[in-house]
Amino acid sequence: MNAQNNILSPLRHYNRKRWVVVGDASRFIVFENRSFRDLNELKRFSNPDALRKISTMTTDQPGRGFARNRHQNTSGVPRHAYTSEQDPKAHSLETTVKRVGEFLDKASGRNEFDELVLVMEGKLSGQLQTI
Repeated sequence: MNAQNNILSPLRHYNRKRWVVVGDASRFIVFENRSFRDLNELKRFSNPDALRKISTMTTDQPGRGFARNRHQNTSGVPRHAYTSEQDPKAHSLETTVKRVGEFLDKASGRNEFDELVLVMEGKLSGQLQTI
């Protein structure tokens, strides 16, 4: 009976519920892999802002301020543009990654998969793992 268990041991590995997450900046797709070859799409997350120009994502130019110290008046002093804390593309990607992470976290809590495989650029998987 022990020999039979050793023979079936590799087959048990293929019966595990494995989820594969494939992603880039514009989309993330979660697949389920239950058999040796079949992948079934479970969920798709899109980030359409990844393909847009930043100039079309912002509605206004940044504000402008005066470069001055307390001993100067504002006449003849150069002005500079304020910059935002985060560009819109990065914010949109962060929001999408957060949605993917929350989905995976809930699925993990319900034991919906046994193994999780991430197929994506290193910085994206790093962002996803920190959520």
